[in-house]
Amino acid sequence: MASAARPAPGARCPDEARQGQAITISAGGTASLAGIVVGQGAKGVVLVHSDLASLCSWLPYGLSLAKLGYRVLAFDLPGHGASEPLDGASGTAVAGIAAAVTWLRGQGAEKVVLIGAAEGATFAAVAAAQITPRVNGLVSISGVRQYGGYDAEPAMRNLLVPALFVAAEQDRNTYLDARTLFDAMPTKGVLHTLFYVPNTTETGVRLLDVQVPADARGGTVHAQVESFLRDAVAQT
Repeated sequence: MASAARPAPGARCPDEARQGQAITISAGGTASLAGIVVGQGAKGVVLVHSDLASLCSWLPYGLSLAKLGYRVLAFDLPGHGASEPLDGASGTAVAGIAAAVTWLRGQGAEKVVLIGAAEGATFAAVAAAQITPRVNGLVSISGVRQYGGYDAEPAMRNLLVPALFVAAEQDRNTYLDARTLFDAMPTKGVLHTLFYVPNTTETGVRLLDVQVPADARGGTVHAQVESFLRDAVAQT
Protein backbone atom coordinates (compact mmCIF):
# COMPACT_ATOMS: atom_id res chain seq x y z
CA MET A 1 0.00 0.00 0.00
CA ALA A 2 1.38 3.38 -0.95
CA SER A 3 2.10 5.75 1.93
CA ALA A 4 0.00 8.88 2.22
CA ALA A 5 1.48 11.94 0.55
CA ARG A 6 3.10 14.33 2.98
CA PRO A 7 2.38 18.06 2.86
CA ALA A 8 4.75 20.58 1.31
CA PRO A 9 7.36 22.10 3.64
CA GLY A 10 5.82 24.99 5.52
CA ALA A 11 2.30 24.17 4.33
CA ARG A 12 0.86 25.64 7.53
CA CYS A 13 2.80 28.91 7.20
CA PRO A 14 2.78 29.66 3.46
CA ASP A 15 3.45 33.39 3.81
CA GLU A 16 6.69 32.77 5.70
CA ALA A 17 7.63 29.67 3.71
CA ARG A 18 7.56 31.46 0.38
CA GLN A 19 10.20 33.88 1.70
CA GLY A 20 12.68 31.01 1.85
CA GLN A 21 13.68 28.01 -0.22
CA ALA A 22 12.05 24.63 0.30
CA ILE A 23 14.68 21.91 0.48
CA THR A 24 14.91 18.14 0.88
CA ILE A 25 17.59 16.54 3.05
CA SER A 26 18.71 12.95 2.51
CA ALA A 27 18.60 11.16 5.84
CA GLY A 28 19.76 7.69 4.96
CA GLY A 29 18.18 5.04 2.77
CA THR A 30 15.16 6.37 0.94
CA ALA A 31 14.03 8.63 3.80
CA SER A 32 14.18 12.39 3.47
CA LEU A 33 13.57 15.42 5.65
CA ALA A 34 11.93 18.63 4.54
CA GLY A 35 12.91 22.15 5.49
CA ILE A 36 12.94 25.82 4.61
CA VAL A 37 16.25 27.65 4.38
CA VAL A 38 16.50 31.42 4.60
CA GLY A 39 19.45 33.77 4.47
CA GLN A 40 22.99 33.45 3.22
CA GLY A 41 26.50 33.41 4.59
CA ALA A 42 28.93 31.28 6.54
CA LYS A 43 27.17 31.57 9.91
CA GLY A 44 24.54 28.86 10.17
CA VAL A 45 21.66 28.16 12.55
CA VAL A 46 19.57 24.99 12.71
CA LEU A 47 16.18 25.44 14.42
CA VAL A 48 14.65 22.39 16.13
CA HIS A 49 10.94 22.49 16.91
CA SER A 50 9.06 20.93 19.83
CA ASP A 51 7.54 17.50 19.52
CA LEU A 52 4.00 18.74 18.87
CA ALA A 53 4.98 21.44 16.37
CA SER A 54 6.63 21.81 12.97
CA LEU A 55 9.14 24.08 11.26
CA CYS A 56 6.40 26.74 11.10
CA SER A 57 6.78 27.40 14.82
CA TRP A 58 10.33 28.61 14.16
CA LEU A 59 10.13 30.16 10.72
CA PRO A 60 9.16 33.74 11.74
CA TYR A 61 12.16 33.89 14.04
CA GLY A 62 14.33 32.26 11.39
CA LEU A 63 13.47 35.09 9.02
CA SER A 64 14.57 37.64 11.61
CA LEU A 65 17.88 35.81 12.09
CA ALA A 66 18.40 35.76 8.33
CA LYS A 67 18.19 39.56 8.33
CA LEU A 68 21.06 39.55 10.82
CA GLY A 69 23.31 37.65 8.43
CA TYR A 70 22.67 34.03 9.37
CA ARG A 71 21.94 31.15 7.01
CA VAL A 72 19.02 29.52 8.83
CA LEU A 73 17.48 26.09 8.38
CA ALA A 74 14.10 25.34 9.95
CA PHE A 75 13.16 21.73 9.28
CA ASP A 76 10.51 19.21 10.22
CA LEU A 77 11.78 16.51 12.55
CA PRO A 78 11.48 12.95 11.23
CA GLY A 79 7.85 11.88 11.03
CA HIS A 80 6.58 15.43 11.53
CA GLY A 81 5.09 17.80 8.97
CA ALA A 82 6.61 17.16 5.56
CA SER A 83 9.46 14.94 6.79
CA GLU A 84 9.39 11.18 6.48
CA PRO A 85 10.00 8.96 9.51
CA LEU A 86 13.46 7.42 9.68
CA ASP A 87 14.08 3.73 10.16
CA GLY A 88 14.52 2.61 13.75
CA ALA A 89 12.74 3.72 16.88
CA SER A 90 15.81 5.12 18.65
CA GLY A 91 18.05 7.94 17.54
CA THR A 92 15.48 9.30 15.13
CA ALA A 93 15.36 12.93 16.25
CA VAL A 94 19.10 13.23 16.79
CA ALA A 95 19.81 11.56 13.45
CA GLY A 96 17.54 14.10 11.79
CA ILE A 97 19.35 17.02 13.44
CA ALA A 98 22.71 15.60 12.40
CA ALA A 99 21.49 15.32 8.80
CA ALA A 100 20.27 18.95 8.93
CA VAL A 101 23.67 20.15 10.18
CA THR A 102 25.47 18.19 7.47
CA TRP A 103 23.20 19.70 4.81
CA LEU A 104 23.71 23.25 6.05
CA ARG A 105 27.47 22.80 6.15
CA GLY A 106 27.34 21.51 2.60
CA GLN A 107 25.68 24.78 1.57
CA GLY A 108 28.57 26.87 2.88
CA ALA A 109 27.85 27.29 6.59
CA GLU A 110 31.28 27.19 8.22
CA LYS A 111 29.87 27.56 11.72
CA VAL A 112 26.57 26.10 12.94
CA VAL A 113 24.63 26.72 16.15
CA LEU A 114 21.67 24.56 17.22
CA ILE A 115 18.61 26.26 18.73
CA GLY A 116 15.87 24.07 20.14
CA ALA A 117 12.55 24.74 21.86
CA ALA A 118 10.94 22.55 24.53
CA GLU A 119 11.40 18.89 23.58
CA GLY A 120 13.34 20.05 20.53
CA ALA A 121 15.87 21.58 22.92
CA THR A 122 16.35 18.17 24.53
CA PHE A 123 16.96 16.62 21.11
CA ALA A 124 19.32 19.45 20.17
CA ALA A 125 21.30 19.10 23.40
CA VAL A 126 21.91 15.40 22.82
CA ALA A 127 22.76 16.02 19.17
CA ALA A 128 25.20 18.80 20.04
CA ALA A 129 27.24 16.37 22.11
CA GLN A 130 27.33 13.74 19.34
CA ILE A 131 27.75 15.57 16.04
CA THR A 132 31.23 15.62 14.54
CA PRO A 133 32.81 17.92 13.64
CA ARG A 134 31.43 19.79 16.61
CA VAL A 135 28.70 22.35 16.22
CA ASN A 136 29.64 25.83 17.42
CA GLY A 137 26.99 26.33 20.06
CA LEU A 138 23.70 25.27 21.60
CA VAL A 139 20.68 27.31 22.67
CA SER A 140 18.12 25.47 24.78
CA ILE A 141 14.83 27.32 25.25
CA SER A 142 12.55 25.67 27.82
CA GLY A 143 14.45 22.44 27.36
CA VAL A 144 13.66 19.46 29.57
CA ARG A 145 16.26 17.02 30.81
CA GLN A 146 14.53 13.85 29.61
CA TYR A 147 12.14 13.24 26.76
CA GLY A 148 11.35 10.49 24.27
CA GLY A 149 14.08 8.19 25.50
CA TYR A 150 16.74 10.92 25.45
CA ASP A 151 18.57 12.21 28.51
CA ALA A 152 20.37 15.51 27.97
CA GLU A 153 22.20 15.56 31.30
CA PRO A 154 24.90 12.98 30.41
CA ALA A 155 25.34 14.68 27.05
CA MET A 156 25.99 18.03 28.74
CA ARG A 157 28.88 16.58 30.74
CA ASN A 158 30.81 16.18 27.50
CA LEU A 159 29.74 19.33 25.66
CA LEU A 160 32.70 21.63 25.03
CA VAL A 161 30.99 24.35 23.00
CA PRO A 162 29.15 27.48 24.17
CA ALA A 163 25.65 26.83 25.50
CA LEU A 164 22.77 29.06 26.57
CA PHE A 165 19.92 27.70 28.68
CA VAL A 166 16.78 29.85 28.84
CA ALA A 167 13.76 29.09 31.04
CA ALA A 168 10.85 30.96 32.60
CA GLU A 169 11.15 31.54 36.32
CA GLN A 170 7.54 30.52 36.85
CA ASP A 171 7.69 27.31 34.81
CA ARG A 172 8.77 24.90 37.51
CA ASN A 173 9.75 21.96 35.30
CA THR A 174 11.97 23.78 32.83
CA TYR A 175 13.31 26.07 35.56
CA LEU A 176 14.74 23.10 37.46
CA ASP A 177 15.90 21.23 34.36
CA ALA A 178 17.74 24.27 32.99
CA ARG A 179 19.75 24.45 36.21
CA THR A 180 20.46 20.71 36.12
CA LEU A 181 21.74 20.85 32.54
CA PHE A 182 23.75 24.01 33.15
CA ASP A 183 25.40 22.53 36.25
CA ALA A 184 26.28 19.34 34.37
CA MET A 185 28.43 21.19 31.83
CA PRO A 186 32.22 21.28 32.08
CA THR A 187 33.78 24.69 32.63
CA LYS A 188 36.88 24.47 30.46
CA GLY A 189 36.94 28.06 29.33
CA VAL A 190 33.77 27.74 27.27
CA LEU A 191 30.98 30.29 27.32
CA HIS A 192 28.06 28.79 29.24
CA THR A 193 25.06 30.88 30.27
CA LEU A 194 21.91 30.25 32.29
CA PHE A 195 19.21 32.89 31.86
CA TYR A 196 15.96 32.82 33.78
CA VAL A 197 13.18 35.00 32.39
CA PRO A 198 11.28 36.68 35.24
CA ASN A 199 7.54 37.13 35.64
CA THR A 200 6.34 34.69 33.01
CA THR A 201 5.20 31.11 32.48
CA GLU A 202 5.69 31.20 28.70
CA THR A 203 7.67 28.34 27.21
CA GLY A 204 9.35 27.40 23.96
CA VAL A 205 9.29 29.75 20.99
CA ARG A 206 6.74 32.00 22.71
CA LEU A 207 9.35 32.83 25.33
CA LEU A 208 11.43 34.68 22.72
CA ASP A 209 9.08 37.65 22.61
CA VAL A 210 8.81 38.15 26.36
CA GLN A 211 10.04 41.53 27.51
CA VAL A 212 12.92 41.40 29.98
CA PRO A 213 13.13 44.06 32.71
CA ALA A 214 16.00 46.48 32.29
CA ASP A 215 17.55 45.47 35.57
CA ALA A 216 17.67 41.85 34.40
CA ARG A 217 19.25 42.47 30.96
CA GLY A 218 16.90 44.65 29.00
CA GLY A 219 15.04 44.10 25.75
CA THR A 220 13.46 40.80 24.79
CA VAL A 221 14.60 37.22 25.18
CA HIS A 222 15.41 36.97 21.48
CA ALA A 223 17.87 39.83 21.93
CA GLN A 224 19.68 37.74 24.54
CA VAL A 225 19.75 34.77 22.17
CA GLU A 226 21.19 36.91 19.39
CA SER A 227 23.87 38.30 21.70
CA PHE A 228 24.83 34.73 22.59
CA LEU A 229 24.93 33.75 18.91
CA ARG A 230 27.37 36.55 18.13
CA ASP A 231 29.64 35.52 21.01
CA ALA A 232 29.47 31.80 20.21
CA VAL A 233 30.29 32.25 16.54
CA ALA A 234 33.17 34.60 17.41
CA GLN A 235 34.62 32.30 20.06
CA THR A 236 34.51 28.93 18.32
